[in-house]
Amino acid sequence: MNAQQQSPRRRLAGFDKLIALFALLVALFTSPLASAANYTDIWWNSAESGWGVTLTHHNDKLFGVWYIYDSAGKPYWVVMSDGVFSNEGRTFTGSIHTTRGPSYREAIFRSQNVSTRQVGTAKIDFDADEENATATYTIDGMTSTKRITRQAYGIAPTNFGVDHSDMWWDDKESGWGLSVSHHGDNIFAVWYTYGEDGKPLWVVMPGGVLNGNTFTGTMYTTTGSPYMAGFDAKQTQVTPVGTAKITFNGTQGLFESDFKGFQQFKQIKRLAFGKESSNKKPTIQLAATAGASPLVAPATVTLKATAADSDGTVSKVSFFQGCNMIGADSAAPYEFTVSNLPAGKYYFSARVSDDKGGTALASTQMIEVKSGTGGGTPGGGGGGGSGTNKAPTVSITAPVANAQFAQGASITIVATAADSDGTVAKVEFLAGATKVGEALASPWQVTWSAVPAGAYSLTAVATDDKGATKTSSAISVTVIPPAIVVDAATKDAARFLTQATFGIKSIAEIDALKSQGYEGWLNQQFALGWSSHVGYVDLRVAVNEKPDEERAYEAIWQQWLLDNGQLRARMAFALSEIFVISNIAPDLDTYAMASYMDMLNKNAFGNYRQLLEDVTLHPAMGYYLNMIGSKKADPAKGTHPNENFAREVMQLFSIGLYKLNADGTRVIEGGLPVNTYDQTVIGGMAAAFTGWNFAGNDTSNAAIFNPAKENWRDPMVAWEMWHDTNAKTIFNGIVIPAGGNARGDMKAVLDALANHPNVGPFVGRELIQRFVTSNPSPAYIGRVAAAFNNNGSGVRGDLRATLRAVLMDPEARDVNKAATDPTFGKQREPVIRFANFLRGLNATSPSGRNKIWYLDSADEGLNQSPLLSPSVFNFFSPNYRQPGPLSAANLVAPEFQITTETSMVGGLNFFSKLVKNGSYGSGDTKLTMNLAELNALANTPGALADRLSLLFMNGMMSEGLRSTIVSTLGAMPAMKTNDTTVTDRVRAALILVSLSPDFVIQK
Repeated sequence: MNAQQQSPRRRLAGFDKLIALFALLVALFTSPLASAANYTDIWWNSAESGWGVTLTHHNDKLFGVWYIYDSAGKPYWVVMSDGVFSNEGRTFTGSIHTTRGPSYREAIFRSQNVSTRQVGTAKIDFDADEENATATYTIDGMTSTKRITRQAYGIAPTNFGVDHSDMWWDDKESGWGLSVSHHGDNIFAVWYTYGEDGKPLWVVMPGGVLNGNTFTGTMYTTTGSPYMAGFDAKQTQVTPVGTAKITFNGTQGLFESDFKGFQQFKQIKRLAFGKESSNKKPTIQLAATAGASPLVAPATVTLKATAADSDGTVSKVSFFQGCNMIGADSAAPYEFTVSNLPAGKYYFSARVSDDKGGTALASTQMIEVKSGTGGGTPGGGGGGGSGTNKAPTVSITAPVANAQFAQGASITIVATAADSDGTVAKVEFLAGATKVGEALASPWQVTWSAVPAGAYSLTAVATDDKGATKTSSAISVTVIPPAIVVDAATKDAARFLTQATFGIKSIAEIDALKSQGYEGWLNQQFALGWSSHVGYVDLRVAVNEKPDEERAYEAIWQQWLLDNGQLRARMAFALSEIFVISNIAPDLDTYAMASYMDMLNKNAFGNYRQLLEDVTLHPAMGYYLNMIGSKKADPAKGTHPNENFAREVMQLFSIGLYKLNADGTRVIEGGLPVNTYDQTVIGGMAAAFTGWNFAGNDTSNAAIFNPAKENWRDPMVAWEMWHDTNAKTIFNGIVIPAGGNARGDMKAVLDALANHPNVGPFVGRELIQRFVTSNPSPAYIGRVAAAFNNNGSGVRGDLRATLRAVLMDPEARDVNKAATDPTFGKQREPVIRFANFLRGLNATSPSGRNKIWYLDSADEGLNQSPLLSPSVFNFFSPNYRQPGPLSAANLVAPEFQITTETSMVGGLNFFSKLVKNGSYGSGDTKLTMNLAELNALANTPGALADRLSLLFMNGMMSEGLRSTIVSTLGAMPAMKTNDTTVTDRVRAALILVSLSPDFVIQK
């Protein structure tokens, strides 16, 4: 590989400050002259290989990058992001900037850390032939004048179907980008980024393999002569540093790189700029004619162009062989003759220029010249030769349709061919538009070696002895890449986010967590607040919406889908499944539900004792479990306090039914578990909780105690005349003395509950089940209980310390255990799976809101919806045993309690409809999934499966599911970029993911 081949070309994909400046200048300069011949290309000086200028030309603007070397000879780039055309579109002048920014190794590129500095000016004067120019530029006071010319490579100056030449960038990570120059069958790309010191760094991909819309190549770094010194070719040194792949999908793309062992995936898009000229482009058609058929060396070919300009005149037509201009004609008829062509294939094209600088390219014409007698017709042949010659017949017999191969395999392609009035001269084999080989004699077969991953359409083209051709029917095959080897650290980072959030939004989140560390992430999450649910309802009321219960559900999903404080949101949801209220029998007020969720969010990282009191006094809980309005006993009337809350605060909220050891195992005496309480205790507890009702009422007026005026926002208050002041015996023989008031007795009971030895293992186990695994080991429970009992500073009940222990326990973080222990893991709750999909696919609505309301239908929804559990016992019991092998193995499976035949069919239909529609809801709250990132991978089913595995399965997709996805997509119709087949493939993969055990079961 010579130095020229490494010559990098770069176009800066815009950093915020430069783009803002650039946009302003675009608005200011509106010269109609700027529709000049398109100068997008790599420009260099062949005598000084190793540096150059990449120009991107959009209408009236140029965007240029000089890729050069700093004073130490290291890669350095400067950008010309603004300027103006003059001299009838032949001269462009602008300012030059240099930048500093985040290292390519940083998981998240933060544009706010990009700094820019103007270092000089530049002027480029283009020659009339549009192939050469003079560049004069000043950098930090050093002025250079260089002759530059377009760099020629590839087989043709025009491209097959689509031209990927442009600046490509990520507008969410403004400050780095890719310059892409596309010539026919090849691409030359430059990645402009920053080194570990924050200084500009360019990495070049000087050609590679262009297969359809996917380009792969080797990356190199280069050192050379400092820009302020004379050029010395001996100083140019090229070093391979990794590999890269660019997948194009219209104006979107995906850039995958492995740079010195550092791997990353970046979404990219074309950068739009410039103002379209009012000048209409000229038109041109090209014909290549030969004096004989078949065409035999030495051959003569005449190129004839038909050119016109609707709003001006044609100034000239330039003719090209490959990428080299071979002639021009400034007057009609526009012709050029090429003589003495030896045997081979030749690609000719032409470009027309009008009087205002507008240009257009003619389609490339291929001419094949034969040695001696035989086939070959201008344009590559079609269905026959001369006279009555009949075309041959051809069909592919191997491989069979929809066959699958492993990446790197050799594929033997076999065809049968015949010619009824002559002989078959050759059979060419193509994958798409790419020729993979040819056979000159029977058997008609070739071996296609080291085939890269992808979906291919194979055809065979037979040519007879008189030059007539015939193309076979296409055969689809799929080459499956090996699964991306995801290291243990990446898998566990993905697992951590799956456990601690409502779903991974992007691969960048995983990279950021690895960079930040788990403790750093936890501390950041602990510091974040939440979006008030009451505030959301108030806001909707302020714009004249009714405070219906649906507003409360919307507020919950707003937090789940949008809040940065994902850990708090998950913890609040987990607490809502322990301290259960439900809008099913009895109906709850909208503000009751909204304020209850706010209360859980407030206490999510607080102390259990305070949480227990806030739950006890919340009017929603008081109403749901009948503590509101509960009066002291009246022997004369035969009434007694309501016992609902008294029972459930023990059984479900704190200590459970049986005494526990520190590791959560039951205390056994006489072969039996030991009860924590009995009916006598329930009676004493009920008496302790008497005398409470809604706040905001006159608590001295006994007559309004029941019913009291509702107040769903504030904690309940006591009416002392209705409180039982007798002595009360509760659990563990504790006696609350007579004569106490309502608040004092309540606090005494809650203090006793919070200090009961059962609370740590009881609450700890349930939190482990909500976040990590259904069947934690006793040791795991014991470690979490120990953190609950003492946070390290002598504080009991610290939920922050408890949750940290749940997520950071060795069992939670053991990737091998997750992969190999069949008893580890849990079913992902249906609503969490739904949230995972919406977050992972970046579903958004025009209004930024949602209308996710009732998902609790088993046959049409998810059999689960927040605050809509069928009873205080939640949607499922923490001790539920699924009949069959799980129960026989003494394993619990809580979420399987809502997994019925009906709910399974309903859930399958729910997710299938979600994926098919690509959205949820309607109107301005319609949540539409953004499939752009996945669409970019649609042509490589293996890569698509691997991306879905990392997003939704922590990089642990089973080989069976992966194979199913790849084979299913490979059997679908050949993908085209201009119809729905791209999204059809992605949706097919998503349906398979959503219905798979790999997604349903969290490991």
